[in-house]
Amino acid sequence: MISNKNLSKDIAHGGLKLTDLVVQAKALKLTWIQRLYTTEGRWQDLYKIIFNESELQQIWELDTKSLIHLSKKIKNKFWGDILQQWAQYINKINPTENVLQYPIWNSFFINNPNLAKIKNVLIINGCKKIKDLYNKENRSWYSYVEFMNKFGRINALDYMSVIHSIPRLWKIHIEQEIFINENIMPIWLTDIITQNKVCKFIYWYVIENQTKQDNYNNEITWSMELDLDFDVRDRVNWSNTYYMANRATLDTNLRTFQYKLLNRSLVTNIQLRRFGIKESEQCDFCNLYAETYEHLFFYCRHVRYLWSDLENWLRPNLVMIENLTVKEIIFGYRYESVENNLMNFIIIILKKYI
Repeated sequence: MISNKNLSKDIAHGGLKLTDLVVQAKALKLTWIQRLYTTEGRWQDLYKIIFNESELQQIWELDTKSLIHLSKKIKNKFWGDILQQWAQYINKINPTENVLQYPIWNSFFINNPNLAKIKNVLIINGCKKIKDLYNKENRSWYSYVEFMNKFGRINALDYMSVIHSIPRLWKIHIEQEIFINENIMPIWLTDIITQNKVCKFIYWYVIENQTKQDNYNNEITWSMELDLDFDVRDRVNWSNTYYMANRATLDTNLRTFQYKLLNRSLVTNIQLRRFGIKESEQCDFCNLYAETYEHLFFYCRHVRYLWSDLENWLRPNLVMIENLTVKEIIFGYRYESVENNLMNFIIIILKKYI
């Protein structure tokens, strides 16, 4: 079985580009974030009734955990749901790309309950984001005395808890000036408000992120089973591999077959034995080895005769080809010309009817 989230991937990433309605609905909701930040209108008067002024400002400054907490306090279900989707979206952004703009208060790394008593005073005095704790000219964090001179009196232990709560990796990025972005707004907000088609941008951002690990696992499994060395000769162009069937044929049955093979969803005796349908996982043709994909479509001695006959027929009738490899049978034969599309068409047909 192939999951819905895999079907929604772009063809170049091993999907069928089917619309994921759940992700689409989330993306549509997040378009309201862009409207809220970039437009002025009568509808925002209603919004100001739902949120007070501090909550309105917090939407752009809170982290994921705090936004979810705020969304539960909102009585309006529509806006509460939008805030939850906004929280899930910014949680996917790598904060190290915009460390200095990350909010301090109500963040996941601040756990000192004493800070809640003085938080509002520090915010009023301008201590809101990580950049406010760092002296870029000296490339160092503000000392306790410098902090008090800038933001007001604070207990020394509370000051130390703030500085030491910032994740160590973030501190390294800041001190070494890695990925430092001093935009006036967080990167997750910049991405939203600068898009002309924000719904489409968010949709594909979420789709690509939720399927990235699946792609990696599938490709690693193929590489291990086919014993591919990661050098230039054996490297697989996965984008071309996923597109190969679409270029080679218009037949939906052949495309579906190749798609299932690449996603390791074709059923062999190994799966049938696991399901309790067959007693043996041995190949039906030779009855010597387990019926893996590479054995069934290439290494079985009976199948080898088929590929040998194909090569002998093609050489005088079509093009001169080298001996076919297991990688070319499974993933497709080179992509440089129309003749190779024909070659891939023939290979897919033979594989389907083995």
